[in-house]
Amino acid sequence: MTTNLPNWRKGATPHQDIREDHVSEALFAVNLSRAIARQGAAEYRDPTLFFERTHLTRTLKSLIHDVLKTLRGEPGANSVIHLQTNFGGGKTHAELALYHLLTSPEEALAVPRIADFLAENGFDAVPQAAVAALPCADLYAGGREVEDGLTIYTLWGEMAYRLGGVELYDLVRDSDEQRSPPGVARLREVLTQAGPNLILIDELLHYVDKAAAIKVGDSNLGSQTLGFLRELTEAVDAVDHSVLVASITASRLEDLQVLTEDDAQLTLSKLEDILRRVEDSRTPIEGSEIYDIVRTRLFQQVDEDVAAEVAAAYYQFYKSEPWKDLLPQESREADYEELLGKAYPFHPSIVKVLYERWGSRPQFQLTRGTLRFLAHLLAHLWNADPGDKAIGPLIHLSDVDLADDDVRAEAIRVAGSEWEAVIGTDVAAAEKGGTSISQRVDRDRGGLYAKYGLVQSVATSVFMFTHGGQQTKPTPRAEVRLAVARPAVPLSDLNQAFDDCQARLYYYYDEDGGYIFKTEPNPNKVLADERANVQTDDARRQVERVVAEVVGGSDLFHVTLY
Repeated sequence: MTTNLPNWRKGATPHQDIREDHVSEALFAVNLSRAIARQGAAEYRDPTLFFERTHLTRTLKSLIHDVLKTLRGEPGANSVIHLQTNFGGGKTHAELALYHLLTSPEEALAVPRIADFLAENGFDAVPQAAVAALPCADLYAGGREVEDGLTIYTLWGEMAYRLGGVELYDLVRDSDEQRSPPGVARLREVLTQAGPNLILIDELLHYVDKAAAIKVGDSNLGSQTLGFLRELTEAVDAVDHSVLVASITASRLEDLQVLTEDDAQLTLSKLEDILRRVEDSRTPIEGSEIYDIVRTRLFQQVDEDVAAEVAAAYYQFYKSEPWKDLLPQESREADYEELLGKAYPFHPSIVKVLYERWGSRPQFQLTRGTLRFLAHLLAHLWNADPGDKAIGPLIHLSDVDLADDDVRAEAIRVAGSEWEAVIGTDVAAAEKGGTSISQRVDRDRGGLYAKYGLVQSVATSVFMFTHGGQQTKPTPRAEVRLAVARPAVPLSDLNQAFDDCQARLYYYYDEDGGYIFKTEPNPNKVLADERANVQTDDARRQVERVVAEVVGGSDLFHVTLY
């Protein structure tokens, strides 16, 4: 088994902003309102850069194809599309892709993958269309003045104005001022006069929440907006060349301003019922596409030859004796080599833990959270001086450096502040120059332990596994081994690292066939505290007393303690 593999820095180069450690919250948080105003992060406001860093998932390809097909007047595609996924799962990104493609076609087509995709699907040009983008999180429900001297009061007023200015707004002016839905017939008239058109509604529940505070007779603007959505879906469905793409959910229901959580859930159900009558539901990201998204979004260049070499070496390693019987079955299946190459330079386990486990936590935000965490980790690993530590062929889950401020902050955001002491004690000390127990064990053992940080690697991996899902339970031993095993480290050393964690760490548990961290101290901590409570003088007197009793009252011996 070869261990002479190129380190990951030789096979992959992150984007410049990551190399220069310019990773901010905004870098992975799409704000539709700011992007369409050509404000905010360049990755979103600049159409060319946006598409250069966008992986075309299967769903996004299908979405673009169907929208362009409908705008071109071809039958067969649904004209009302509901984007469904958890917060941070790619809904707004998909909407922005449609917006940039239709409003800046030349800039979009400057990206080869976009031009190739359209050509392969029979589009020699992007159809001309009016676009009304409605970023509901940023729309003020109390009305806003626009340049034409108008004050717009409702979502239907906004839609008409953004599709065709004052001319189309005049068709719904009365209903806008009265805050009463205009009706299906009038909406059909607006859509027909607009010509080919796309309506993008982003996180509608945000707007309904704010509108619920505005009284309209015996009702409120939130309820009126529900009526408008029902009418709009019917109108769009009846008009050729018109498409509605909508997402409903807000980030977290408890973050809404007016609606209680129960009322918000009821309103969400009503909105979903309205769309369900005519919708075509889409999930922007599916299955293993997250690996392609990670590569496109985070890396300027990946050497496919190096990726293939490393993937093949790891795959053969996993199938070799004695490892093959100690790792999960998936690591020996034929498609795992392909997955190793697709995930490169990351080990699949780190992406899987973040996206599938941490992604289920509301604090993490799925795709957005995965990208943000990996970007912080990449920036740190790219710029950090490894010292005497080896830079491996892959970035393992065990390479997550919880001593780095940005990485640690991301972890605490998900795990909770009560885990600070656990991290600092067992995994990675927060203070510069400090050491955790696992770091001290690696240092004292030296050799491969110091070179690869073996005990800290196990501790880090188990900590990361611990915080996946809503119900935390021990991670099976084979799964943790897969996350930390590497060709350069013999099994005997890795087994010793697991034993050291069990014998030395304070919050680490080996139970029910797996490993887990808890905030409750284990017997190692209890025993250490008891030892610390025994005063030296007390211990000396106790020893002198016991020895004297053993020796007896003989004058032949004098008891002296060293």
